[in-house]
Amino acid sequence: MKKLFISILALFFISLVSTYFVGEMVQTEFEKQVIQSQNKQTQVQLISYEKSLLTAHARIKIRIPVEGQGVQYIVIDSDIRHYPYKAIANSKIKLLDSHQAQKLTQYFKTDQWLFSTEELNLLGNVTGKVTLVAGAFNNQVESLNSAPLFFNYQYDLKDDSGSFDIDWAGFSGAIYDEKFATDNIAISATFSQVKDTDLFNYQYQMHLAQFNFQRAEQQLHLKSVRLEGKSEIGQQQQTVNTVSDWRIKELKNGKEIFTDNHIKLLLSGLNVAALQDLKSSLERPHLIKQQLGHVLSLGGKVTLQTLRSNTPWGEVNADLELNIQRGTGLTEVMDNPLALIDYSNGELNVSLPEKLAQQPNVGGFIQMGMASGILKQQDQQLTLTSSLDRGELKVNGQVVPM
Repeated sequence: MKKLFISILALFFISLVSTYFVGEMVQTEFEKQVIQSQNKQTQVQLISYEKSLLTAHARIKIRIPVEGQGVQYIVIDSDIRHYPYKAIANSKIKLLDSHQAQKLTQYFKTDQWLFSTEELNLLGNVTGKVTLVAGAFNNQVESLNSAPLFFNYQYDLKDDSGSFDIDWAGFSGAIYDEKFATDNIAISATFSQVKDTDLFNYQYQMHLAQFNFQRAEQQLHLKSVRLEGKSEIGQQQQTVNTVSDWRIKELKNGKEIFTDNHIKLLLSGLNVAALQDLKSSLERPHLIKQQLGHVLSLGGKVTLQTLRSNTPWGEVNADLELNIQRGTGLTEVMDNPLALIDYSNGELNVSLPEKLAQQPNVGGFIQMGMASGILKQQDQQLTLTSSLDRGELKVNGQVVPM
């Protein structure tokens, strides 16, 4: 009996200590995430964090600049419960601007239109779910209806890796004579941080069942859109390789139907530091041209593995492989694109349907290509086979003077 009492007391003590430790871990992680969320556009402030042994309450205010509306403030209230092995946080989100908050309440028919549940365990695993409820708005000139959106995520605090998925049945609406609608949007991704850097490897998938847009006699319809891709940092953390594989089963533009559309693009050996500088320059447009030229000057490989479409006039196919060598002269390539020729080698192959030459938008260019011998007729197709090797360009087996 005494041993049983001691065992129960020991378990009770361990549970108390473990619960206390969970509470401390949650508060530390909460404060850490607030600090890491700061950037030039968004400011995050931890207003309060009140904690007891079994519960806690946190309040966060987020400052977000909105174009045309000045600054908006969002407040997140989180009720947290501590357990011996995990903590669960239920959060509710609201706008401080009463006018905008009222508009959202009218659209979603509730003031609890966005809420989340998150769980953190002793192993440092975070799982959560964010829900955006359905909404509807209609008046004489416009309407918008949106289905519930679910965002699920998982994150490992130990190795900074995780995954997320978004499930949205879609939305529809109209503005005057324009109508639009989407059905079944699904997005999933995995990511992992490269050790001792702020770089990430990632992989993503997106599927859109269909999209419709209609205005007067114009109509655009997309069916079964699949976007897949990945990005991996090289072992020396100096280069990055990316793959983009995009497919559209059917694209209908008015009466013209394009099927089995597919593009697969590979970028490899691009300099990581130069790409980060290019990303930073997006906030300073006057530097974009210079930074893009710097990326090219450090070399890389561009492979258009697949470009295919069954068009109303026949099948279109193309592929490209281009190796860009390192060269200081390429920093000026944005001002003089021909500078790229002296530092590149590769191949380009194109196959176009002969009927495309009769289309008014592109027919003139295609007929010029046929007249100059750049495009060669073969089995009702127009083909181009070309190669470039550091200044020497061959088209359909003939050297083209540069």
